[in-house]
Amino acid sequence: MTFCETDRFALSALHRNIADLGVTEQTSVLAADVFGIARTGRLGDTPFALLFLDPPYRINKAEVTALIVKLSARGLLAPEALIVWERATGEQVAWPAGCVLEQENRYGSTTTEIARWIGEESTR
Repeated sequence: MTFCETDRFALSALHRNIADLGVTEQTSVLAADVFGIARTGRLGDTPFALLFLDPPYRINKAEVTALIVKLSARGLLAPEALIVWERATGEQVAWPAGCVLEQENRYGSTTTEIARWIGEESTR
């Protein structure tokens, strides 16, 4: 498991939770912005089967869409990977080609969408 986080309070909680669960050896925590890490290639070379996106709600959604595209171009999305995107209810996201929306859940002011990565060539 790989986590990217910039908020120091969230990082502290993340480290505690990982230790409490006893998964320290199977986990890496990158205390950095995921967009910068994706640009530098520091995410490793193992494709993600589950990608959970919880960006700040004020972020430009096109940046998140571009991140998904960049990860796929680098081979970092496994076939049939699930992508969960948390966003503010009322905002819309544009899933890139290769993603098929499977589920949407609303929890008051928060909405999560779950899409499956089927690959860009499958959508043409």
